[in-house]
Amino acid sequence: MIRIIFKYQKSFGRKVLGLYYKIYLRLLGCKVGKNFKCLGLIHFREVPNGNFVIGDNVTIGRHCTFEITPNGKLILEDNSVIGDNVMMSSLEKIRVGRWTGIAENVSIRDAFHLLDKGSLYQMQGSVSQAIDIGEDVVLGAGTAILKGAVIPNGVIVGSNSVVTGGLEMEAFGIYAGQPARLIKLRS
Repeated sequence: MIRIIFKYQKSFGRKVLGLYYKIYLRLLGCKVGKNFKCLGLIHFREVPNGNFVIGDNVTIGRHCTFEITPNGKLILEDNSVIGDNVMMSSLEKIRVGRWTGIAENVSIRDAFHLLDKGSLYQMQGSVSQAIDIGEDVVLGAGTAILKGAVIPNGVIVGSNSVVTGGLEMEAFGIYAGQPARLIKLRS
């Protein structure tokens, strides 16, 4: 009996937290779909200003951090699942397609510091390029997705892999490594 009560209490808490963030984000001009769930608190490094779009049936895990600059945009399409401790930083645009699963400790960043030797790197600004993650994609734990990455539909990226912007990926491929390379195609 206690297990049943605990199960419903956890489910209720996720929905209440999801409702809180849904109201908060909508007040800031963001779009949030139906049945949004949060498993824990979300950290925003910058307050969203209508540049965060969340589709229907999206779940966000514990301790996730989102940094969406005023010119950036973050789109989480329908039925996406974001694991615990995920970091997404958007100076330009990050799109996560429908039915995509992102495991814990994944970093997705569409920008990188300039590294000229003539001045301090923190004073140089950044260069950015949009990231596009297709539908039915799986990103394994600890994966890093860097600026300019285009991940086609059906791709699986193994744990602790690094996907860079210059990598040409095949749809329904299984990739792993640093940098990621094609292991085989899904059957």
